[in-house]
Formats: sequence, structure tokens, C-alpha cells
Amino acid sequence: MDADILLKIIDILPKISSAINILFYVFSAWLFGRITFNFVRKDVNFIFRVAIIFVLGFIVIVSGSTISSVVRIDMFESGMLGLVNASMLIFSLISSLIIGAALYLLTSDLRPKSAGYLRKRVSLLEDLLRKSGVVGINANEVKEMVKNRFKCDVNRIERQNDVYVVMCKKGKQEFNTYVDVYDGAIVGTKCNTLVSFFLLNKKKIVGASIVIFFVIITLFNFKNLPRFDLIEGVANMVGIPKEQLSMFYEKDMAEGCVSITKLMIKYSTKINEMDLYENKRVQEEIESILDEKVIAMYKVEYNGNDYIISVSVPKNISSEQLGSKNILKISKVCSIYKNKLCDCMKTPV
Repeated sequence: MDADILLKIIDILPKISSAINILFYVFSAWLFGRITFNFVRKDVNFIFRVAIIFVLGFIVIVSGSTISSVVRIDMFESGMLGLVNASMLIFSLISSLIIGAALYLLTSDLRPKSAGYLRKRVSLLEDLLRKSGVVGINANEVKEMVKNRFKCDVNRIERQNDVYVVMCKKGKQEFNTYVDVYDGAIVGTKCNTLVSFFLLNKKKIVGASIVIFFVIITLFNFKNLPRFDLIEGVANMVGIPKEQLSMFYEKDMAEGCVSITKLMIKYSTKINEMDLYENKRVQEEIESILDEKVIAMYKVEYNGNDYIISVSVPKNISSEQLGSKNILKISKVCSIYKNKLCDCMKTPV
């Protein structure tokens, strides 16, 4: 493959990897958000539902990532499973089920989800029942139901349109319970004191505590969300040293720098035909930067800028050892731009 074409592909790959990283987290947030939201016993409009799903998904993913960084499972850290962050995904699934259970506790007293059309039809039916004088559920039935549900004494019960208002007392605490006249569903409770609220809403308090716990985890750890790096993941799978991946991460280098890998791709076949670049001052500057002995320098051009490719060895190498065939195993090549060390790698053997 032509070197210029290969370099163009290399320039595109980080953008593809970043796009895949974004899509990975968007899809994961939607998936785990949907799983979590399915536990909610409340119907909401489409836009609000989508927003809640993504918020829940984000909380779940950050929580799963945090747990996976603490509870490490070796079998999920390498190979294909490591590439797709399997450990984070598994703990995200567990987090979504826990948060979902908490949301169910918070919303279990609400009426179940129902389609808008069905709600309208039920509303029309209730109007017809009311106009026809249908009594609905007997007050005594409601009284017994509330007594059994809250383990309380019923002081009084009265009907207000489509709702029974049941005034209860449990120990020293008093509260009102509102029951639907037609289907017997508890549509709400009103507590006179904070203690009453805690006594009547134990499940909700447990659910809220769990949700708050995961929200706190998210607030403290959302910046540590791991990057789904396709390039590094594939390289690890096939055994490519990390130092040879620098060509994909030039944004982390000094301004104007180019990775040594890119320069070698462009000039490796030509370098034996090139004249050595000789400049004592530049050589000494590079040696001071590398803290090594420079044995060769080449001046090359890349995208309109001049770079130096240096070949260096440890300082303790003698002149006799420089002629050894094994010298390549201990030498390294570096790219230098305007006296700035950009990148180094072991000499390809």
C-alpha cells in the first residue's frame, strides 16, 4: 500500500474511534435506561420519557464503571471481553436492576402505566357511572382495606366525588388516605407530621435512598468514565506494543509534533538512500534531551514542516559494540521538531 494512502487512513482512524466511543455510550445509556425505566409504575409523555431514560442510563453506566474499577474480574479484562468493556457492562446491568427496583418502590403505589386512549375511555365510563348514580365500592370495604393495608384505626370515612377520604390513626400519628370509588386504588396519602410520612412510606424511603446513593456515585465519578478505545483495544488483542500507537494520539504531543511511526512509514524505505544530517549543535541538544548517544540523524519533511529522525543508543555503549548486529535491539528512533522531542520507539528489527 502506498505510504501516503496509509497515512491518510491512520489520520481517519482516531475520528472513527471517537465516533464509535460516542455511539457506544449513547446506545448503552439508552439500553440500560430503558431497562431501568421499565420498573417505573407511571406513564409519562414521550419527550419526558426519553429524557428520563437517558439520565437513568447515564447514572447506571457511571455506577457500573465505578463498581467495575473496584471489583475487578480478570476474565473480563482481556481479549474481546476487554475490548467491549464487558466488566463495566455487566455491573451496569446489575446497577440498572437495583435502581429499577428502587424506582419500583418509589412508584409502586401509583397507578400502572396505561395508554392515553384507555385513560380517556375510563374517564368517560366514570362520568357515565356517576350520572347513573352507581355507588361504586362500598365504604365498609374501603375501610377494611385501608385498615389491613396500613395497620391503622379508621376514625372516619367520607366520599368526595370519585374518591373516599379515609381518616386514620396509627399510634399517635394521624393521616388521610384517598381511595378511588370505582376500582379501590389508593390514589394518595396525606400526612400531618414528618413521622407519619416515614411510617407510611417505608418502601419509598428505601427506594429514594438507593437512588440517591447511585446519584452520589455518579456526581463523584462521571469524569472517570472509561473511553471505549477501539484502536488500543484491537492493538492489545493482536499484541501491538502501546508505544507503536502514538501515531493515533498526536493530539497529546507538543504542538506541531508528528509521531515517529508516521515518519517511519513515509521514509523507512528511503532512509538508507538519504544523506546523514550533520549538525553538532543539534546533535548535542538532542542528546541532552534523550540522555543518550545519537549515532545518526536524518532531516525529513512532513506536511510542509521539517523534522529530524534521530537514532540513539544508551551512553554506555562502546564504539566496538556499535558495530554489533545486536545494536538494533537496544537502539531507538525519535522524531524531533524545533528542538522538541515528539515521540520515540524502539528501532524496528
